[in-house]
Amino acid sequence: MDKFNGIAEYHDGMVVTDYVNMIPMGNTCVDRVGETPIPDNSFTPGECRGSFIDSHSNIYVVVNEEVRRYKKEADGSITPCGVMFKVKKYDAPVSFCESSLKPSVVYLCDGEFIYCWMLITDEQQGYEAFKVKMLYLPGVSPLTSTANAQIPFEDYVSGTDLTKLTGAWSKCRYICWFDNRLVMTCVDENTCYLTCTDPDRFIRNPLNNPWDDTTGADLWHNKYPSNNGADTMNRVVSYRGQLYFFNQYSIEAWGRTGDEDAPIQSNTTSVIHHGGRNPLVIADEIFFISEDKIGGHHIAKISPEGFAIISNIEIDKRMGNPIDIRPITQRHEPIIAVRVNERDYFMYGFNHWWRWKTPSGETESVLESILEELSVTTSGRLIRFDEESRNSVNGKRIERYIREGFQQFKKRVIFRRFVATMDTGRKTEVSDDSGIYLALSINNGLSFGQRHYRKLGQFGLNNKVMEWRNLGSGNSVLIELGTSAPYKLQLYDIAVEAQ
Repeated sequence: MDKFNGIAEYHDGMVVTDYVNMIPMGNTCVDRVGETPIPDNSFTPGECRGSFIDSHSNIYVVVNEEVRRYKKEADGSITPCGVMFKVKKYDAPVSFCESSLKPSVVYLCDGEFIYCWMLITDEQQGYEAFKVKMLYLPGVSPLTSTANAQIPFEDYVSGTDLTKLTGAWSKCRYICWFDNRLVMTCVDENTCYLTCTDPDRFIRNPLNNPWDDTTGADLWHNKYPSNNGADTMNRVVSYRGQLYFFNQYSIEAWGRTGDEDAPIQSNTTSVIHHGGRNPLVIADEIFFISEDKIGGHHIAKISPEGFAIISNIEIDKRMGNPIDIRPITQRHEPIIAVRVNERDYFMYGFNHWWRWKTPSGETESVLESILEELSVTTSGRLIRFDEESRNSVNGKRIERYIREGFQQFKKRVIFRRFVATMDTGRKTEVSDDSGIYLALSINNGLSFGQRHYRKLGQFGLNNKVMEWRNLGSGNSVLIELGTSAPYKLQLYDIAVEAQ
């Protein structure tokens, strides 16, 4: 049998390798680090709808209707600042953007309305404050009662009496920033709207009815439907000086015109005949879930080199119909997480695919990365990846294992010897659980046999070669190598002797 040439190489039998909680780095891999929650006494579990970090290192996490703020300090510590305000609770993710004209102005769309705020600081008094306002939107009728004009604006954004919003319906689903304009996607109208200027001047005074445009000017002067009216628009995002319309069965690129009355135009030669949803702009690429005309789902990206499908047949079969895409970490190269259910992700980075599962017994999982080693869980908890631990936020030991498939044989063979070259001996904390196990599957991963454990090197030492003998027999094999011990684990080479 050919020698295994590092985990960067795929073998016959399984197109994809399952790196559960592992990050591949070339011909080696780095195991998932532990998780430490950021102390926050005001934390209550809920459904996290999204997060954002602005240019002033303010971190915003939206949990149900609460918009929570955290502050990254100069020393790298994170300070919880409590709940800023409440949006209308709605079963939809939120989207953020920041003004390129005024970097301190942040916009938030809760799937229905758009909110805006600006950081106010007083260095002499040593305080930070925010004044949250609501943005005028097209298609929202003024509330009928004349008394509504006297309602304190805070009632609209505090969540204390959301019944006042009854009948005031907006179709704004997502927002982004493009060419010094705010752009919103109206899914129900199959249309995207662009502001004619900096929208900050159209924010209503708290004493006025926030639904009325009292200036008499049309803020959302420009609107553009998809070129194919029968193709449902999912979302519009800004990328490399163009607006990309992600429709159900096509993707359109729209560029600048220089004409204020018609600021963008469609580039009909750049239409991609694959649908797209849940676009994620990260680094210099857009990752998204693609759908073709026959209903097949793929993971694709748009980069300076063009459009490319980055999943393969085996990945597509395993993922089925993915839910969404999240950034899980941004190390030397972007790593994305494709969520297929509440506890199971498919990860992509360094031109590899692997799986990321929530540890057994956990009640929540990592949702997305927001800044360096900081991430948000599905319940809205802010956590930090901890290289000195291998525990999850609830104290569960994270089990890390690698699976590698080898080719099927023409006859039944005996697996006499398995040798792995790895770094195993650097222990990060004291624990009785100090073994690395190896298990075999002879049915391509449907089930695994007994785990065979080997002890690691002494604390502080490296025992780089581990060996197993007489593991079993079969005409195909999938090898699983793993541990839950608090050791840093990197695999460099595997050799298998079969007879």
